[in-house]
Amino acid sequence: MKLLRIVIKGYKNYVNHTVDHVPIAYSKEICEAIVWAVKGCDLQGRTRTKKEFQWNTNETCVETTWMIREIPVTIMRSVSPRKSHLKLDDSLVTQNDVDKLFGPSDLFLSIFVPGFFVQCSPKRQRATLMSLLPKVDGASVLQLMDPQQCEWITNHSDPGAHLQDLRTVYQEWEEYTQDRQSQIKKLRVASHLNNQDCITELAGLKDHLQTTVAKSGPSKPDCLMEWEEELKELGDRYRSEHAQWHKLYSWRPLQHQDMEKRIRVLQEKKKSCQDLLDAGNQLRKDIERVRGQHGEDLACFAKEKAEEIKHLEGEIHRLQSKQAMHESAQRAQKKLPELEEKLHEAHEELAHLRIQIKAYETYFWRVAEFQVSSANKIMNLAEIKIQKRKLRGETVFQYKLLYEGRDYDFTLSDLTQISQELSRLEQKHVGFQYPVFNLVEPAQHVKNIIA
Repeated sequence: MKLLRIVIKGYKNYVNHTVDHVPIAYSKEICEAIVWAVKGCDLQGRTRTKKEFQWNTNETCVETTWMIREIPVTIMRSVSPRKSHLKLDDSLVTQNDVDKLFGPSDLFLSIFVPGFFVQCSPKRQRATLMSLLPKVDGASVLQLMDPQQCEWITNHSDPGAHLQDLRTVYQEWEEYTQDRQSQIKKLRVASHLNNQDCITELAGLKDHLQTTVAKSGPSKPDCLMEWEEELKELGDRYRSEHAQWHKLYSWRPLQHQDMEKRIRVLQEKKKSCQDLLDAGNQLRKDIERVRGQHGEDLACFAKEKAEEIKHLEGEIHRLQSKQAMHESAQRAQKKLPELEEKLHEAHEELAHLRIQIKAYETYFWRVAEFQVSSANKIMNLAEIKIQKRKLRGETVFQYKLLYEGRDYDFTLSDLTQISQELSRLEQKHVGFQYPVFNLVEPAQHVKNIIA
């Protein structure tokens, strides 16, 4: 693949710029324009939207002409405030149509843009490296394995899919084993419970509950009853005194001496009635105070009684459940040998599955080693390292690309060499080769190149 021509209109500082017979060494802006035309993204792989463009012109357009397998191909992308187009040889197409020619975006950018690969996440680096690894004949790998392992693997046309099936089955057997272990443990614990103590304690709690329910609240104070009787007597005396006062008040004596006596007696009666009223009011207040205190005592007693009843009922329910579990365990004791036998069979099945999974993982590990070894023979200063890791109980392979034995602190020249190494791998094993765009900025570290 070769880049033959670039036509840039209204892209950043380039109002109308054309380059024929493109040398793959130019500024970052030119590189970004090419990537945007082909992939619709920036140098970091982020899709660019209309809002990111500054409309100094009516339209932004980048046209690139490539030589792909001896056939010239023109990719043109344009965007304006109202519309956007992507054309392949003057025909409107989608991004998927362009990707069929140029392959995955991460692979294209990793080779075309120096520095893109090392800034990708480990997951994306792994996918890019795996797409460049050569195919390996499985028969040559099987020759290094045991006959039994070879038989397992050759019986399935897709070993990778079968490995996933084995892992799924293994997980199901693990869950089954955990359920059976929990069931057996509960039966054994329940069989050792002292049921007689439980029965005795349950009977005692039921008696205590009946006693608590039958309890009555605090009785009415004796003084309250006495005060009520005294209040009644005061009322009778007041009515009697008031009747005498009213009778005397209605009498009109004729003599002056009787008139003075009448006034004196009326005043005495009036004072006696008032004293009786005052004593009655004070006694009524005392009665209301004592009644209020008695009501609070009754409410407090009712609350404590309800709480105690609730606690006793909870304890009775717990003991009844414990007793029922014991009775159920006694009935289930006959099934315990059968459960233990099934658990033993499950452990044997798990062991057999572990052996098969280990065989498949060994097979894929050796395939990966063959692939990495073949790839490293093609590269000069770079090499791929592979390591095993455990992730959620499964063995996964971690790929890492090293340049001159390191994976950090790269210069611009190092990044360009890394892209060329990847391009060499692509040419050898994919039969297709992207050009490497040599950035000419004076930056020396990766963080300054595509940031």
